[in-house]
Amino acid sequence: EGGSTVYDSDATTLRPGGHTQTHTSQQLYEDGQTLLHLDEELDEIVGDEYTTRMLRRQAQEASMTDYALEYLNINRRGLLRTHRTPVLKLMSWKIDTIGMPLHSWDEMPEELEDEPVKLFEHLQHFMGDRFSVRDLQTRSPLKRFRNPRRHAGKHSQPAEFDEDARELRSVMGFGRGSSEQGPTPTEDHEAGGGDDDGDHHTPASPSIRHAQRMMRIIKTYPQQMFKDELLCQIVKQVSNNPALRSCVRGWQALLLCLSSFTPSEELHLPLASFISQHVDDENPTVAHLADHALHRLRRSRAVEESTEVASHVEMNAILLLKVTRIRVWIVEDVFIVSRAHSHTTVAEMERQVAARLGVRDTTPFRLFETRGLNYERVLGAHERLMDVLSSWEDQPKDEDWRLVYKVRLYVEVQEEDAAAVELMYRQGVRDVEQDTYPLTDEDVIALGALRVQEQYGALDETDHLMASARQAVPSFLPRHVQARDNVFEITERIIQTYKRLADYDRVEVMMTFV
Repeated sequence: EGGSTVYDSDATTLRPGGHTQTHTSQQLYEDGQTLLHLDEELDEIVGDEYTTRMLRRQAQEASMTDYALEYLNINRRGLLRTHRTPVLKLMSWKIDTIGMPLHSWDEMPEELEDEPVKLFEHLQHFMGDRFSVRDLQTRSPLKRFRNPRRHAGKHSQPAEFDEDARELRSVMGFGRGSSEQGPTPTEDHEAGGGDDDGDHHTPASPSIRHAQRMMRIIKTYPQQMFKDELLCQIVKQVSNNPALRSCVRGWQALLLCLSSFTPSEELHLPLASFISQHVDDENPTVAHLADHALHRLRRSRAVEESTEVASHVEMNAILLLKVTRIRVWIVEDVFIVSRAHSHTTVAEMERQVAARLGVRDTTPFRLFETRGLNYERVLGAHERLMDVLSSWEDQPKDEDWRLVYKVRLYVEVQEEDAAAVELMYRQGVRDVEQDTYPLTDEDVIALGALRVQEQYGALDETDHLMASARQAVPSFLPRHVQARDNVFEITERIIQTYKRLADYDRVEVMMTFV
């Protein structure tokens, strides 16, 4: 792509125009419990059946009804709000907005009282139960004048939200004659930087915009009460919902939330119990989404909460139960394509990349985010990878942000670890050319001779490749040396030193260079 090079995981060299090796089922978690797999043939997230049963057994101890009686505001009726509302009615779908939060909060500041209502309205927009002027303007002319109230009944057909909803029809079984087929592979969602990659600047659809507004409220007010409120609102809107498409959207909203944050200790088991009850739902789409929600609920407690509002690329992947294909750059023009989802951490991606490259000793290497040649930051092991990509979405479009797997510390590696040796050598070559290190003329001559030996092997003056080697030497020099007047003299000294390296094999040359 774009003249770049892809790493060949079956070899220890870099080759142009290659393809990455695929693995049929690569487990990303090594904590002793299988939670989610990435099926790389279909680019899907796959739940583990045994773990599903285990999680469902744990969730039998609680119920949403008990939680509602203890923590929700039951007294919502009457002029003075003194009459009780039945729990079944309180936790069932409604077409109108709510006038007050579901929870009973005495400590909520007065200026924040409207935020739970805004959350509910954005949730209704996302589910297709409510429409704004902007949403209607983005729809086709024939659909603009539909009354949203009319389409909340049993025979409603909620809005088709641009491309992601049309794809949803086939993926979630809404296509004609495909209700029993379940998910099917679709186009990948790719991110990770590079000149020919602009996914994180593509406009989002109306549904994604409302989802991002919900998440933005959660990030703006990080109190746990808002997170629990939104989760309970979703439970309410998917319970006894007469419209299947709206209900499916509600379960997708739950997946978005559980991919970003975790419920409180009090809500965790009741929510798990509610989700568990729908794993066997009569509708296969709802059952499939509930199964994924149960796994994401468990995984959300094992990683740090998201610090960024998910990008639309990540949200689309979550909605479609897909993974995001991420470019990880090795050197300036070489990248591999790896896969991640919302809960993938930097440490997990580092292990994945090392396995793809065949690196045995990962001690010297870390994952960086870079911007051109002027900025780089080593990523924390527990950071969410998708948070890093989401933080780029608000950056200027012309800035070249990338994920780069490279050397952080030059330490000794074993000669048998050929992939690690070559990776360190390639980075060393790049750093020398870009004047990263202060070098004396003797350093420049020694390193230049080693590069000639690595690239051309042992040659003598009668070999026709010697002329080609002489012509290539100036490009091996650091930039400040290339600008000097004695380049010819240094080239000849490099060639003379190179002739004394005939007994060095390629691995010895790279290790000596490093």
